[in-house]
Amino acid sequence: MISAPSKVLINGAYLILKPEYQGMVLSTSARIYCFAEEELTELESAGEENWTSLIQVSCKQLSGDWEFKVSYNEETQTLTVKSESDPNPFLSAAIQVAFSQYFTSSSKEDQTAFNHKILTFHILTDNWFYSTVGFMSEKNLPPTLQNTQSLTKFEPIPSTLGKTGLGSSACVTSSFLTCLLTKLSLLGLERFNNTSINPTQDHSQFLANSTTTSLKTEITADNFTILNILSQLSNTVAQKKIGSGFDIASALNGSIVYSRSSVPDLGPLADCFVDGVVSLCQWGGLIGDALEYGIKKRDCVTGLKWPSALKLVLCDVNHGSDTRKMVRQVLEWMKTDPESGVLIEELNGLNVKLSELILSRGDQDIANDPSFAEESRQLCKQVRAKLKEMGQRSGTEIEPDAQSKLLDQIFDTIEGTVYCSVPGAGGYDALFCLGIGEDYAEKIDAFTKEVNLTGTSICILPVSCDGDVGVAFHSLG
Repeated sequence: MISAPSKVLINGAYLILKPEYQGMVLSTSARIYCFAEEELTELESAGEENWTSLIQVSCKQLSGDWEFKVSYNEETQTLTVKSESDPNPFLSAAIQVAFSQYFTSSSKEDQTAFNHKILTFHILTDNWFYSTVGFMSEKNLPPTLQNTQSLTKFEPIPSTLGKTGLGSSACVTSSFLTCLLTKLSLLGLERFNNTSINPTQDHSQFLANSTTTSLKTEITADNFTILNILSQLSNTVAQKKIGSGFDIASALNGSIVYSRSSVPDLGPLADCFVDGVVSLCQWGGLIGDALEYGIKKRDCVTGLKWPSALKLVLCDVNHGSDTRKMVRQVLEWMKTDPESGVLIEELNGLNVKLSELILSRGDQDIANDPSFAEESRQLCKQVRAKLKEMGQRSGTEIEPDAQSKLLDQIFDTIEGTVYCSVPGAGGYDALFCLGIGEDYAEKIDAFTKEVNLTGTSICILPVSCDGDVGVAFHSLG
């Protein structure tokens, strides 16, 4: 079973769309899992001359079942991926990318292994990618930390629930693509294909008894770079745009300091994909160039050792925002406002100071040195003021007034708070708090109970910082 972790962008929002800036990204304990059924089923394809396979993907929690027919025409060097049902764009893109790599890097003899075969995959998602406030409302329970922790793992997800902004799309892409590439023997991880998981077994019990292995320790550096480039490309094809890439990078690497300069220009490669048809003649040369660039630039993504004394608390506010629209508005402002560069440089300087402050201190310094809390709180005020100004000047609710009110209350009244803000692009998705003290989450929980009495719905997400594990393999024994 393969899994990829969720993320929280602590700083660098909007700026990391440009390669000269960096962002600090924490991976969290919420994960999306994928496993393949070991046995291959014969595909009845009478009269089918081309190489053909069927990919079945199921996510019972979301009542989702998808089928994709994969066809390869050796004469025209084209790959076609089609779905008769409403296709999931992230699954479809991952299949297109994986099989493009498969047909340009494997031998004809190896390719016969999956010809006229059915490959079946299953996806599981931790609950916290979806609104905990919504979960509690569905169950007629108060939105408290204790109640959210009482939810069983892998709860069915009601279609009415909003998301919490933890990067579910990047996690699906990374876990499913890694699982598919492993099944196709493209990552040098063939030994992981021998683990049989029953689709009907208790998967929460399986994970409780399993050993978790970071794939970074089991894969060559070059193969890990291949996985990164293919995952970034898959996400680009699915979204039909080139994003910053930090969410995919964190899903694979875990907690990182991220720079977009680590990712090549994926535009030419993305142009190979047109309505489910891929030109492999174009793909061959382009993917080689992209991988060469990725190998040269892989040091631009560095692992982040987060101090355990600094506690991360995420709060779901059950509203949600249109991140794509927000990014478009801010980018347009950057282009049209001649004074935008001044604000961007000021904000970047504060972001760098925050990263250096946190990453240069050990646990003892953070827990016992009052100057750390004082400096961090001062930076918090300054960064939030700049984000607020950016939002006002671009017409974007980066830190909406309702969020500002909650953040001010936390900052001013909750003992131990050294930083709090809106994660990532901001908006109404969530809040994050950084605090000192083993009981810091309980203090935030008590605060949310009081706030909820006023009619506002806010609830802690029971997740923690997941370190630098990144994409991982889970096995028994």
